[in-house]
Amino acid sequence: MVGGCHCGHLFDDDIECSCSSSKVSMYFQKIAGPVVDRIDIEVLVNRVPYRDLMDKGRYESSERIKERVLGAREVQRKRFGTGLKFNSGMGQKEVQDYCALGGEDEIFFENAIKKLNLTARSFFKILKVARTIADLDESLHIGKKHILEAISYKNLYRNYRV
Repeated sequence: MVGGCHCGHLFDDDIECSCSSSKVSMYFQKIAGPVVDRIDIEVLVNRVPYRDLMDKGRYESSERIKERVLGAREVQRKRFGTGLKFNSGMGQKEVQDYCALGGEDEIFFENAIKKLNLTARSFFKILKVARTIADLDESLHIGKKHILEAISYKNLYRNYRV
């Protein structure tokens, strides 16, 4: 079962899935709920078209990405000192201390949590991911754009329901 359904083609736009709607639904019911809720980041990745693979210079280089990641890791090392090393290791108290949101951003996040019916576990995971996105963005504060991106990585299985 590769790629998201029994036949493995659900997430590949170039190959049609041959599974019935009920089979796809059953597959996702097996992994949904508490199991999926424990996943920090979910990203659908389609096959990369040939032209994109051969295109030079339009994308951020691996070296630049590495620099940004190392920079974000250094920010986190300084933030946590010798205890926690990364945002992913934060508990509830650390999330409350290091992931505080400003007025409008907090209201926006609260409304998103209600509208998407997210669990407490997802609430904390989204804030940790948003903190990491803000670190990569070299931002001291988590903003709406960081929250939106973090939410976009959570609970994608809702999009698969048939």
